[in-house]
Amino acid sequence: MKKLSRLALFSLLFCFVCSGVIHADSIVEPQDSFYQKHSDELSYLPRSYTANAKEGYVSLYKNPESSRVRENVANGERLFCSSLYTDSLGQTWGAVWGERDALRGWVRLSDCVPVPDYLSFAEQHESEFVGFDEAFQDALKGVSSIVLWSYPGSGSVAADGLDAQWFDGDLSEHFTTCWRDGDGRFWAYVGYCYGVRNTWLCLSAPDDSTLPADPDVLPAGPELIPAAEDIPSPGLPGAVLAATLTVGVVAASAVLIRIFFRH
Repeated sequence: MKKLSRLALFSLLFCFVCSGVIHADSIVEPQDSFYQKHSDELSYLPRSYTANAKEGYVSLYKNPESSRVRENVANGERLFCSSLYTDSLGQTWGAVWGERDALRGWVRLSDCVPVPDYLSFAEQHESEFVGFDEAFQDALKGVSSIVLWSYPGSGSVAADGLDAQWFDGDLSEHFTTCWRDGDGRFWAYVGYCYGVRNTWLCLSAPDDSTLPADPDVLPAGPELIPAAEDIPSPGLPGAVLAATLTVGVVAASAVLIRIFFRH
């Protein structure tokens, strides 16, 4: 299938973002000097990645301009990033978040692979997207709760048991980007619903959480590199450590010389 051009993908992404409700407080801004200094250069794109570096682990740095490693993470671990930064060499970094919105560190995205999501789906099927089908205008009548999916055919439930009344009135006003799968099921993109963003709703079965995964919807991703058996502990980089030891030796020598000549 023909791959999206950068312009087409940007346009699609813009539509996705605009179709959702964006709250200012949804963008976490840590008390971090690098983050605050470069805030105007950061792009916001919430996405999960799988660590997949050739070394068998990825390093989370204090910031893209620092050689200090905060944490080493084994291949296969999922990392959630939202803020992206491109350095002077054209390398893209992602800010990795942990519990309670704590900034764990920055990772090179070249050492990771994206977890299949709505963007992965759009890259493959954007040319097949259609508008709302009026035949589904009553799809939510009599339905009390709905199920949202990561993308059609993912088999991954993003949210379950959500009140269907969120989508009241004319459904064509809520669902402008739709897609029909190989089994005839009709899906609608949902930018935002009860705090959940960038998901898909199956209007053919809006309350069914047992829809099977379809591996043919997305091509197989790259083969994951096995995790290293020994993950090194983070520490001072070699150059910094050497410099620190040198300074320490000089300082100690100065103290000893001072004591020696005093006596």
